Amino acid sequence: RSVPAFAWRESGKTTLSVPDRDSNLNLPVIDCLLYCKSSVLDHVATEVGPDLVIKPTNELLNCPVDVTHIMIGWLDNMIPFILQEVKSQPQNIVLDALFDDPWTNALREVLASRDYVKVKTVRLQGTVISLFCLRKHLLHLRDIETQYTKTGFGGMWGNKGAVSIRLSIYGCSVCLVNCHLTPHDHLLQERVTDYNTIIKSQSFQAKETTNILYHDYVFWIGDLNFRLLSGLSATEIEQLVEKGELTRLLAKDQLRHVIDTGEAFSELVENLPTFPPTYKFEFHTSKYDL
Repeated sequence: RSVPAFAWRESGKTTLSVPDRDSNLNLPVIDCLLYCKSSVLDHVATEVGPDLVIKPTNELLNCPVDVTHIMIGWLDNMIPFILQEVKSQPQNIVLDALFDDPWTNALREVLASRDYVKVKTVRLQGTVISLFCLRKHLLHLRDIETQYTKTGFGGMWGNKGAVSIRLSIYGCSVCLVNCHLTPHDHLLQERVTDYNTIIKSQSFQAKETTNILYHDYVFWIGDLNFRLLSGLSATEIEQLVEKGELTRLLAKDQLRHVIDTGEAFSELVENLPTFPPTYKFEFHTSKYDL
């Protein structure tokens, strides 16, 4: 029996068209998983990178043990904008192939006054990453590359898939991934396949980081579309949310399941949600659409 579509990690499905220049650009991150590779580069940022600092992972992820380190200062100096559901009609795709899309142009105008410069933009239909950096760090960026993977309709269409940007900053390799995986309750295995296809298909020219997971730091963000495993009715789900018993819901989380079994995302670490599910609601209400 299929469980109603229900997830923590998705915002409301609103197609992003041309941005309002007066709108709030504090866009929500839909989902983020993190990978940190322990190496001699763990401390490079504090030694040679101005304004770049390192903080123990356990302070960020509420882990009891400090298993590695994560560079977080770069987030104050480099800003990745991760967009989903950007308007992607054929005429928009053609225009965006020739010129920067309206979102990127609007972001550039807003950030220019703060001395941020666009480093790179990559787009696969409605899935976009635009990376901006403070001008003072530009000379320390190396090997900037982008990749994309189509997974829709057996890899023929880009309505589902992933885009990525990789680069080195002060000798530390970073990879950003934005993905949109297969939806629907019963298509869990397709989401697993999507992830593994993205990992296997995306390769880079940088000698020591030819694969996404070879980087020192990987930030995986996107509309993962994982739901709950079977076993709970819509009424039971609503009652657990109302009581704040999120642990019981997380025990049924498809994403946690595939991480634990090693089928997908097992290389990454997620900060578990401590808030009620955000997807999905009946239109113009706060009532869950189960």
